[in-house]
Amino acid sequence: MQGATTAKVLFVINLLMIWLLAILAFGYPAIIIPALAAVPAMFVVLILITMG
Repeated sequence: MQGATTAKVLFVINLLMIWLLAILAFGYPAIIIPALAAVPAMFVVLILITMG
């Protein structure tokens, strides 16, 4: 992987700050919609884990 560790940490912090601003701007839906979007991804991960 390329890039400094600091850049990666700052990228993650920026994503969290954008999510926080979305929660402040839109309220409850900004919390629920990412959780609902993560459900199919977690199903795929669980299926891949159980397939071996």
